[in-house]
Amino acid sequence: MPLALLLGWGDLVGMRAGAAKIMCDGMNRSLPAVILGGFGTEAGAVQTSEGLEHTEIQLDGAFQALDDAQKVMITPGYGLAVASAALGVLAMASASGAWIPALCLAHVFGAVVYGLRLGGFLYWRSVTWSEWGKRAQNAPEAKAKSIVAKIPVVLLCSLLYACMCSPILWHAKVANAIPGGYLPVVITGVGMQWLGAALEAVADHQKSAYKATDAGKTRWCDAGVYARCRHPNYLGELAFWFGTFLAGVPAMLVAGAGSFLPAALGLVFIAKLMTSQCGKQDEKQAGRYGEQKAYREWVANSGSLFPKMA
Repeated sequence: MPLALLLGWGDLVGMRAGAAKIMCDGMNRSLPAVILGGFGTEAGAVQTSEGLEHTEIQLDGAFQALDDAQKVMITPGYGLAVASAALGVLAMASASGAWIPALCLAHVFGAVVYGLRLGGFLYWRSVTWSEWGKRAQNAPEAKAKSIVAKIPVVLLCSLLYACMCSPILWHAKVANAIPGGYLPVVITGVGMQWLGAALEAVADHQKSAYKATDAGKTRWCDAGVYARCRHPNYLGELAFWFGTFLAGVPAMLVAGAGSFLPAALGLVFIAKLMTSQCGKQDEKQAGRYGEQKAYREWVANSGSLFPKMA
């Protein structure tokens, strides 16, 4: 599996990213905002972090909207692109005929489970917006653009997703050449990867469930994992990608120093994105709830990205 396969598979993933960009335009949301997984807004007619309004409906309303729709389009986005990349690596490794160690499989399937979960969650969120169709039609960004204008988006996302997923590729490529002394590093990385994916899933579920309650319609979410951490979903996202990187470090040491460059670029990007979004979300919530004493007490007793212990 030469390095060229990394970018080759990235091109395929990037095509899915192009579809994700179109989906984001239809939702009046930016690609980074969708990448974050969860929306963190109140039920009913509310504004997104981009200052654009959407209206949430319950599951039965979503089924009715799908039933009434004249046309339904399903597009793979960020989550499914990651799952697709991991499955592509697995397919290439299987085609080589080499034996794939259990830890390598856990590394690969961690990305598959993460991607499928996130893709399913984002799709569920999209079909619970009553104004989905209208927003998609009225959004100026949703109007047809030339292929030339879309090529940079596809290429950039191809490179980005390939870099982020590259530790998995290197692991699959040299899995049988990794010295036994590095196994604790791989185990730690895989454990962090799965723990991060689980934390993000729990955080997304708890926040969505809270926002569906009467209290959640007019109040910030401080229930469950949000009691001591204001953005546990972002923490889970970071833990997933740091674990994905760490589990691939022994393989990259075997493959050579050059293999660290794309992996490090991907990790720096996602770390910068998550940390900057924490600040932006804190600022937005402070503007909305900052005058309430209970909110200020919650902020004082919780951390933005990492939990604040009592």
